[in-house]
Amino acid sequence: MVRECCVDGIQYTGITYPHTFCVFRWVCPKGEPREIKPPMPQTPSKTVSQPYVNLPRFVPVISLGDENSWFWNQLRHDFLIVRLGEVVANNRLLKEVSERSIHEYLGFDGMIVASSIMPDEYLDTLSGDRYVQLLEAVEPDAAMTLDCYTYMDDPLAVSWTQLLKYVENARYLAEQMDIPLLAVVKGANQKQVSWCVNKLLELGYRTFVVPYRELARAGKPGKILLKYMIREALYSDSKAEVLIYGTPYVKDPFMAYLAEDPRIRFASLSWFLRAKRGMAYVKDHFESLDLNILYQCNCQFCRGRRWNELIADTKSLALHNLSQIINLHRRKQK
Repeated sequence: MVRECCVDGIQYTGITYPHTFCVFRWVCPKGEPREIKPPMPQTPSKTVSQPYVNLPRFVPVISLGDENSWFWNQLRHDFLIVRLGEVVANNRLLKEVSERSIHEYLGFDGMIVASSIMPDEYLDTLSGDRYVQLLEAVEPDAAMTLDCYTYMDDPLAVSWTQLLKYVENARYLAEQMDIPLLAVVKGANQKQVSWCVNKLLELGYRTFVVPYRELARAGKPGKILLKYMIREALYSDSKAEVLIYGTPYVKDPFMAYLAEDPRIRFASLSWFLRAKRGMAYVKDHFESLDLNILYQCNCQFCRGRRWNELIADTKSLALHNLSQIINLHRRKQK
């Protein structure tokens, strides 16, 4: 639809131009011509090398709205990631968290990292200033830069504008916040990715986040760009660290090779989401228990129970998944 609208000039009544909410309005071939002046990133008034967060090999993402994902009373792990999209979408939850701080709300005394990776409609409600206010209200120990959307099938004018705005927000965030910051790597093609990483390095960022899921699902072109993002972030600086966000581990030979690098980290909520679907992490992949009725596990969470009992116990199955993934990465480190 984007290509038909912006390239071929086909209009969709009620969806695209002349409606003001159309994000492609300014490149519309049927709209009124006007001069485009995309925002340019400013030179930072101060460049501070961001401290390394020293993340473990796997960082579990949790759901603020589902206590079945709150693992710390049963399993010791000193890091977790919360999704800010949940509080952006829920004013009541934001009020509860901001009144107490995220640590007190969760009852967790480890390191909490705030993720800005969220649906586009939530990102559109946040400016650089509002994002800083959100972080000050939530009070995490570390945070990602404010994400943006750069799609491969968008007109390049759109993705460049998003990228320019993103770097400007990253500059503003680095000047306003005194907590460790992780920079999300963005770009719709290799040129944009390289430009983005270089600008982030200029701003002092050394820990990078590569969103995995969206590009991994975009077919071969998406996977090629994903690998380029990881390689560019990893080798941009000899001390750079890269968090691959959205997967616990992958079997792709290139990714498996990268995973051997001690600077690579992984983060995911799949350990919990798959448990809700009755799936257990076995060796290095998830299996549906209703298709593996001979499943047998004597870990502290499964305790030798039958597959149908575990499917009904989401909490225990999720804890099994998380413990197995953490142990997998510990073995990979040896």
